[in-house]
Amino acid sequence: QVYRILKPEGVFHLGMKEGHSEGLVESESYPGMQRFFALYSQEELLSLLSPFFNVFYTSKNPWGRANFLNFVSQTI
Repeated sequence: QVYRILKPEGVFHLGMKEGHSEGLVESESYPGMQRFFALYSQEELLSLLSPFFNVFYTSKNPWGRANFLNFVSQTI
């Protein structure tokens, strides 16, 4: 959907937590509430973005016990 609505040569930023799982999670920060997370590796996200975007910047930033991934890309 992002590719469809961006203008030609439009720039897109994606930032998300790195991981290898999907599902509902309850945390101390949100007691009694389950939130859905889909976590991907950097390689998985690159393979999903590459057919539609020219990914020209990536970074992996540690924060606490997690890594956060950033991708800046442009429509092909």
